[in-house]
Amino acid sequence: MDFGFTPPDPDKALQAFDNIKAAFAKAAAADTGKAQPLFQNLSDKFNKMMDDIIDIASTDPNPNPQKIMFKMMPVMMSVQQTATQLQRLAQTDSRVADAMAELQDSIKTEIQALLPGGLPGGFNLPGAGNSNRPQQDNKPAAPKFPRPKKPGNGNFDF
Repeated sequence: MDFGFTPPDPDKALQAFDNIKAAFAKAAAADTGKAQPLFQNLSDKFNKMMDDIIDIASTDPNPNPQKIMFKMMPVMMSVQQTATQLQRLAQTDSRVADAMAELQDSIKTEIQALLPGGLPGGFNLPGAGNSNRPQQDNKPAAPKFPRPKKPGNGNFDF
């Protein structure tokens, strides 16, 4: 399968999937009040999606990543909808925000272990912002250039 990069070791990938499943299960078991059924739903959907991906990849000797993504699209959309609902609850319940943040950090850790450069563009749980956590801006400040002088004053240096 051509991923556009060197794929991770299959055993490490399976271990990472198991660790991510455990992170979803931990979030589902956390005391998050009325959000707990949503976390359980999110965990169940994610587990189904991962199992389906592994089944497709193991039954097809030359799996097509686009075909896999197409088949997983409905489940991924459902995961995104559930994560958006959780994000709304996280705005008013710090327990939900903390569980979302911990889940996202666990997923990031596993992805970074598998892909040393991480995912292009980073990773955020769909619909999940960290509303109750301070935002960190990792982008460097844009360089400031001197404004060009207006023609007519004899100075045409830019």
